Amino acid sequence: MRKFGIVLLLLLLAAGFALAQERTTGTLEGVVADADGNPIDGAVVTIVGPQGTRTAITDAEGRYSFRGLSPGRYSVKAEAEGYGAVVQSDVDVFIGRRTQVPFALQKGLEEEIRVESQAPVVDLKSTTTGESVKVEDFAPYVPLGRNLVSVFSIAPGVSDGGGTGQVNASISGSSGLENAYFVDGVNITNNGYGALGAYSIVYGSLGTGVTYDFLEEVQVKTGGFEAEYGQAGGGIVNTVVKSGSNDFTLDVAWYEEPTALEGVRGQRTDFPNIANVVDSKRRDITLSSGGPILRDRLFYFAAYNPVETETTFRLTSGSPDVLYDLDGDGTATDSFPVGATISGGRTPAEVTRKRSTDNYAAKLTFFATPNHKLELTAFGDPSDGDVGPQAPTTFLRNLTDPTILDPLTGATGLDWGGDQIALKYQGVWTSNFFTEIQYANKENHFREVGPGTEFRFVFDVDANTTRGGAGFYEDLKDESDQYSFKNTHVFGPVELSYGYQQEDINWAQPRLRSGPTYTAYFP
Repeated sequence: MRKFGIVLLLLLLAAGFALAQERTTGTLEGVVADADGNPIDGAVVTIVGPQGTRTAITDAEGRYSFRGLSPGRYSVKAEAEGYGAVVQSDVDVFIGRRTQVPFALQKGLEEEIRVESQAPVVDLKSTTTGESVKVEDFAPYVPLGRNLVSVFSIAPGVSDGGGTGQVNASISGSSGLENAYFVDGVNITNNGYGALGAYSIVYGSLGTGVTYDFLEEVQVKTGGFEAEYGQAGGGIVNTVVKSGSNDFTLDVAWYEEPTALEGVRGQRTDFPNIANVVDSKRRDITLSSGGPILRDRLFYFAAYNPVETETTFRLTSGSPDVLYDLDGDGTATDSFPVGATISGGRTPAEVTRKRSTDNYAAKLTFFATPNHKLELTAFGDPSDGDVGPQAPTTFLRNLTDPTILDPLTGATGLDWGGDQIALKYQGVWTSNFFTEIQYANKENHFREVGPGTEFRFVFDVDANTTRGGAGFYEDLKDESDQYSFKNTHVFGPVELSYGYQQEDINWAQPRLRSGPTYTAYFP
């Protein structure tokens, strides 16, 4: 399957329309003028940021612009012959946005003026609605979950998806499966279902392992987004992986969710064959580091985040009309009344489902010159679930049938997650001509393996019971090669942007049934 997209944006009127913007970088621009508001031609504007220094010269209208900036905090200095220099510190640059920093220089002033803070300037050239969250300024102070969904769900216009799973939120009133998700320019949206990351029609959305420890910024576009985001009927979630800087960093974090700190879980005993969750544990460790390999030229960032979860189910009620083999003697002669629990034998009262995810992210950033940047990014979330009852109903159904003595006949193991890689070039040829080129590869999968795939699934119509193997199981593949190219020309307040996007998609989901023979349905 091949998907082609050509993006052509012609803006022939004055500023005020939505101009083209970068997916993973931002723009810092402004006008340098004198005290009377007259533009200063030839003023020197210098920015100092996490990855070094860049310089621009103002044009005849006093305009300057820095494109392709990594999101972060910058210091901006403007100076001109015969004028005093002005320094604006702590200027935040966001992905896909223009940060406006105007300067008014005083003629004949010799000392340098430092401005510590100023009110943010609204990007009047953008019609996009939404919110940008700078992770390091927000996440440590707000009680959020640690995944990507927890961060973007706080944006206005984002709400529960209504049956599409916890990780697939509704944006601007759309369903939870109509959004598009980008990480460092890579489209990680599930091509079959429109979900975020891995998706199963049996287990629902398993999401993505990208956590906010990996991310510099999360941007939610709820409407009015640019032409290159034409693959969504809902909203756009656009994020960027952290980059290394001239400062070395090392972060270690350990998160634990022990059962002892949980409240009392409600348990149902009023209906036969209920599997209650009686225990849940989670362990989440993060290691990350970043810094220079060659100062001002080559930088790295790397992070690793293993996550382990354990969920224990207990069968706390049964059918008084069916006998069970509770003592393990091979005969189904034991009654199991409503409200009872099993305390031994081949069919244990409790079973624990274990799942683990190895989240990772890495980025190399190389500046051939201050205006030509090459980035290589990789991230992923390979995950697995130990062989067991992935759904509580699997555990229940074989315990309620006296002819099936081993509940593992319906158990499966899970293997899911994805690996993504992207190579990007950004070039500033002149102050009015910019280029972006990117190639990305996405691989995502969901597989079920184990004994449950080997046994026939049986459904007794009269008794309304099931037994045997897993029945329907999945081997889903979602892969794509993504290509994009964009040029931008600036003519004063007017921009002309044109580009090309292409995705070669390979998506497959065989309809598999467990066992050497077909599923049986009989009265």
